[in-house]
Amino acid sequence: MNHHTTAADPWAGTDHDPLSWTQPPPTEPRIAMTAGRALTFARDDIHAAAEAEDEHHRGYAVSARDNAVTVLLDPSSTRRERARAEHYLVEAEAIIANTSRQSNETGPEHSA
Repeated sequence: MNHHTTAADPWAGTDHDPLSWTQPPPTEPRIAMTAGRALTFARDDIHAAAEAEDEHHRGYAVSARDNAVTVLLDPSSTRRERARAEHYLVEAEAIIANTSRQSNETGPEHSA
């Protein structure tokens, strides 16, 4: 007695092909970036940069810098928020400069 099971062809339909969709796919809900959220991200990135090892210092610091600049460029941010953003910006730039200096000191021209 032969029993053959035929699997359905997963590619037989067009539901997997975004070009065949008749309507655009649903968009992901976006959470508005507020000055407060950007400051929280900047602070968290500064802490992460301080705790990170190797080249990750710089990545976190660049993210902190970007979030601080977001607050500074936001016309609705308060004076207090801008002051905190300036503080985070200075910290981030110091970390970036320090990691750049360290990578220059340990570059191939400085190896023994």
